[in-house]
Amino acid sequence: MPKMTITLTQSQTQRTRRITAIMPCMLFSISILTVLGMTGCDMGKQEATMGFQTSASSETQTLLKKWCGDCHAPPRPSSHGRGEWRPIVLRMQQHRNTSGLSPIAEEDMRKLIHYFQTNAPS
Repeated sequence: MPKMTITLTQSQTQRTRRITAIMPCMLFSISILTVLGMTGCDMGKQEATMGFQTSASSETQTLLKKWCGDCHAPPRPSSHGRGEWRPIVLRMQQHRNTSGLSPIAEEDMRKLIHYFQTNAPS
């Protein structure tokens, strides 16, 4: 197999050295950002779900994961007032319809609204 020789100009050599010198720093930075990003996503979901885990029945937890979890972490009832939850759940139903997701069953929607309103601040 013939040997191939590449000749670089002085400016190309300097540029290659600079790139080679900063490459480990770039890889380290990307690694740190990736780890922080993954931790941030996980923490956000964990914080958002903590509110319902202790106060919701297992049936309600299942409904929250089933209907809310397709798009986002289940919200805490305390994140909105009692009177806000019905329109929010109805808006999420519209979002599911326009996104091609299956609609929330009537009985499930009633249970979710009841859960949010019962556990929301007045």
